[in-house]
Amino acid sequence: HEGHVRILALTFTVFLFAHWDACLLYLSARMDDFDEDRTWVGHLGLKSRTNADQYAWALFKACSHMLCIGYGVVRPLSTVEVLLTTVSMVFGAALFAGIIGSLTAYLASLDGPSARYERLQRDCNVFLEQ
Repeated sequence: HEGHVRILALTFTVFLFAHWDACLLYLSARMDDFDEDRTWVGHLGLKSRTNADQYAWALFKACSHMLCIGYGVVRPLSTVEVLLTTVSMVFGAALFAGIIGSLTAYLASLDGPSARYERLQRDCNVFLEQ
């Protein structure tokens, strides 16, 4: 069904954007050498942690932004982090609005008998008007 494909594509897009956002958040911290006063990685003491731990925290931060539920554990500490957070919130809200819209349209299309009845009633009214 077309609705399934659209919802899956949007969900994949959300996960892909979350991954890219996490990578950009980590890259911005790395460009500042994980400074404790200017980056979230340094502030949380993640500099010496494993790549998996750092990625998990970056993904958590990205999802927190995308869902517009906050900044995560640490607020943005530099201008680059502020800009990335803002972009993440805007795109995240747009993506989730797309998912909700697609899901609503899909669920509305599942009401086949009601839609068929309304179509027959409309056709009948057109016939009677002629």
